[in-house]
Amino acid sequence: MNIKFSKKWIIASLVIIGALAMYWYKYRVVTVSHPILYPVSDNTASIPVISTPKPGAQKLLSKERCTYVNSLNTDTERQRIIEDHQFLKNTGKECDIDCDNLFIQELYESFLLKFLLEDVSLNSKLAAIYQKIFEGIRKKVGDTVYQAAVQSWYSTPSMFPSNQKSRQANRFFNINPLLGSLAGAEHDPTTILLAGDFLKSLNVLVTPEVRLRRDFMFERLLKRIRGYRTNQKNRFAPGTKNLAAELQIGIAEFNFDDLILQKNSYYTPTPFVHPGRSQCKTLPLQGMFSHNASKNYIPIECGISGSTNYWIWTALFSGANLNMEETRLFLLSAFIVLGADGGHSLMEVLGSATLSSIFWVDYLKYARNRELEPYITGSTFAKNLYNITKNINPIGNDDIITIDRLKVADDMYNLGDKTPFELYEDTKTPTPGETLKRQTLESYFLSENSRKNLPFGKYTTFLDQIPEISSDRLQAITELTKYSLKYC
Repeated sequence: MNIKFSKKWIIASLVIIGALAMYWYKYRVVTVSHPILYPVSDNTASIPVISTPKPGAQKLLSKERCTYVNSLNTDTERQRIIEDHQFLKNTGKECDIDCDNLFIQELYESFLLKFLLEDVSLNSKLAAIYQKIFEGIRKKVGDTVYQAAVQSWYSTPSMFPSNQKSRQANRFFNINPLLGSLAGAEHDPTTILLAGDFLKSLNVLVTPEVRLRRDFMFERLLKRIRGYRTNQKNRFAPGTKNLAAELQIGIAEFNFDDLILQKNSYYTPTPFVHPGRSQCKTLPLQGMFSHNASKNYIPIECGISGSTNYWIWTALFSGANLNMEETRLFLLSAFIVLGADGGHSLMEVLGSATLSSIFWVDYLKYARNRELEPYITGSTFAKNLYNITKNINPIGNDDIITIDRLKVADDMYNLGDKTPFELYEDTKTPTPGETLKRQTLESYFLSENSRKNLPFGKYTTFLDQIPEISSDRLQAITELTKYSLKYC
């Protein structure tokens, strides 16, 4: 059969091919080694949620999933492998790519959170740090405004419900002051959870110049790097339209009695919604952070943490002079609150804090408006936070694109609402232009201090600098090993 093509058909075809070639040429710069996936389907549906009322009612891990953890010789060796996300190295034929290393990491971080909350000495130090920050805020805003903020917090629901603020509040506060680390003869494991909740409530007191830059950082930069997220995951309790609530603290994707803080005179556990499990819907593999977290078995709960901004920017506003040890512990406390609440993994907190610390340092270099400078240079906090996070890769190790870093800095610091980084709607499908903006920001932050070449997800870079928690880390790994040996 002979097929004849008309001249008009051939011309039209050439025009279409040319247009497609021009489109590819225009947007080829956004092509990098990691995949760019758009939220056209519910990829979170493939994430298993394991629920069992009692551990042991069914085997939660297959033999293959535990083989590697159980084969390591010492708890110290297990701790190093798990904290630095090196699961797939030399795992042997019984534990290959199908091993649920993500499950192991979630369980380890959850055990660690529980033991950190129960550490009386650590909580005493953390309480003293919060006291410094709250006192700095009180001096900035005055007693009347500060006390009004305290009373407002008393009367409003918890921002992070793991603290169970609704329990016998009057009796609790009469016996145990907000920042006390001991409650009579018993330790209250929710002291820092309460302090963190109160700290977030104080974010409304920061001055306009701090709020302007903080919100710019979150709404226009961090959200872009984080990528797609909604709060509509909607994991409902059986037979209801209420979001599912659990008793345990942490980020594990199943019910486990050993992760429930024990009842005492001051604390009665009640179920609360874990955002990462029941509420936050993120899209795996969209953007470098999610892609690298996924391939390294780092838990993605609600994505790079926006709430961490309330910790570090409010501390910046307070003018509190924290030393290096106190700054590390304060950042750890953000993870304790956000992780216990089921909202963020440690990497999501560290990534957020690192990005803001770079933002502050570069503000001093590039911003023509100097309104934020007194806050950055007026205390030790910003400098110490940068030094603590200078060896942390906040995003990942994939390819970055070539950018004019000075121009990007000018766009970030000097153009105000005219910046090309307009408010980012993280619930919408990104266009190719939006993808390029995300990759521009990834490249900007990763080119600072050559962070692209630093390992991503190496928790020991941060945790090894906090000797106060060495025993808590080993205790968490010991419990994880007991669990894997018992239930596999």
